[in-house]
Amino acid sequence: MSPPPGKTYLDVTSDSFNLALPVLMEHLEKQIPDGIREYILQHLSTPKARSCRPQLVKIYKSPNRYSLHLNFRLATAIAATSRKADIQENIELASDPSLGESRIGLLSHLARSRQPMALKALHDLQGDPDLAREIAAILERKERAND
Repeated sequence: MSPPPGKTYLDVTSDSFNLALPVLMEHLEKQIPDGIREYILQHLSTPKARSCRPQLVKIYKSPNRYSLHLNFRLATAIAATSRKADIQENIELASDPSLGESRIGLLSHLARSRQPMALKALHDLQGDPDLAREIAAILERKERAND
């Protein structure tokens, strides 16, 4: 049986996706080609993968991280799996310059949040050279939405 057009086997049913999560996380930490790692991170960039968030954060903070592109995908997966309660940790991650430009991937969670601390963090991080351009665009969109 083939999946419907535009779908993969992983997103046909949430049961199969939930069963795949531990396997995906196990493979993410193995020596695999970057293309496969990116494919895994794309599939983990969904609220359905929330159970993986602590492990994703641990990998993101580790010194043996990936290329800028894959670290961005990892940060995007963290943002996609984040809940309201994770805002403080995401602010801390976004504020850590040692994590580099990939932190841009975390900004989507801050941009979506209605918590005052998220908006404050965006304003506080405006001077960060790695994030300034993206934050300026986010704040401009927020300002237009409020008009």
